[in-house]
Amino acid sequence: MIIAPGTLSHLKSHGAFLALALLFNIAVSGCSKKPAPPPAASETKSVSLGTVELAYNTPERRDLGDGTVCILTAGQLDATSCELIAVRERAGRKIASSRVAPAALDKPMEISFGDVRVGLVLHVK
Repeated sequence: MIIAPGTLSHLKSHGAFLALALLFNIAVSGCSKKPAPPPAASETKSVSLGTVELAYNTPERRDLGDGTVCILTAGQLDATSCELIAVRERAGRKIASSRVAPAALDKPMEISFGDVRVGLVLHVK
């Protein structure tokens, strides 16, 4: 193969350009990744517990279905609110937890465990 004079430098300059274009394409395509979409409505489960009566510092278990339970424990803050600790368990093992402070008493609220939303109204005995 015979290469004409000047062709090699011409190929080198085009090669550098192609390499830069390739690197730019890789960088841009790597940055254009879209974040994962939020769970679809069919993947999110909502459970309503209605009014839940609690005594301060006394855990109360409520069934969420699908073999999971929610253990709710209220800690006293003042006359109109409390600290609520919610633990989601399956087969006796903690799989999620949530803390709400202050949690308003006798008003609707929602606790989220990711794919499960629990609606309730807290009432202290």
